[in-house]
Amino acid sequence: DSNLVYQFHYYCWSTPTKLNDINQYLEHRKRLGAPIWGGETGEKDDVIYWGTTDYFEENNVGWSFWPWKKMDARNAPYSVKRPQNWGAIMAYSRRNGAQKPPPEEAQKAFDELLQNIRLENCVFYPDVVNALFRRVPGKVEAENYGHEGLNVSYFVKDTSTNSKYYRTSEPVPVEPVEPSGQAIQLSADEWTAYTVNSVAAKTYALTVKARAESGPAVIQTFVNGVSEEMTVDDTNWTELKFKPVSLSTGTNQVKLSVTSGLVGIDWVGFQ
Repeated sequence: DSNLVYQFHYYCWSTPTKLNDINQYLEHRKRLGAPIWGGETGEKDDVIYWGTTDYFEENNVGWSFWPWKKMDARNAPYSVKRPQNWGAIMAYSRRNGAQKPPPEEAQKAFDELLQNIRLENCVFYPDVVNALFRRVPGKVEAENYGHEGLNVSYFVKDTSTNSKYYRTSEPVPVEPVEPSGQAIQLSADEWTAYTVNSVAAKTYALTVKARAESGPAVIQTFVNGVSEEMTVDDTNWTELKFKPVSLSTGTNQVKLSVTSGLVGIDWVGFQ
């Protein structure tokens, strides 16, 4: 059938977080000669949202986020406020022996729910939406560099050993960071590149969270070709304040490079 599309669901639940490979779906697309679509993705956090949608779109795969509204949640674009006595509804619906709520109490809870789910009554989390569309203001996690491969999205000297964490099919070293994050490690002359979107031409404060892994090191930022260097001599995680940078409307190119020493990089922030 020429009017056919195949869809798959994509979730990344592992701890520490891992960006799961989609090559099997890309191979099916090629073999079947039909488009593929990520019909469900999400249900994690901003880090994986940024990484997932960037990964999909770089491979010409459309996606649908699941879900746009959740109750009492921080990891969706909108959160629905919990109605009064909703706990009694939940307990009874789980069939665990909880007492059935009185009809008038249940009716009141569902009536309140119908009001609470109205968009204007929900709590909006712009950082979630920004992550989905790789947009600032916000933090760009260092492990979410681009998906165009060696010498385009990253350069590391040792390409024979892949990372043990997050992007396990690529050689950029990723390390766990307490309590639940991850960071990359770059040595002299190594770099990672990112595409960051801005809805307007604007100047942002630029911050990089980094640490020297062994002795003083130098990190360099490139934002739309404008560079700045800073020495990193603290072996504890430190938020380095760079000069404000100007982003244009639409896509902007960001590059993190190490010119000497060994540096751990957690994230780069635009505020």
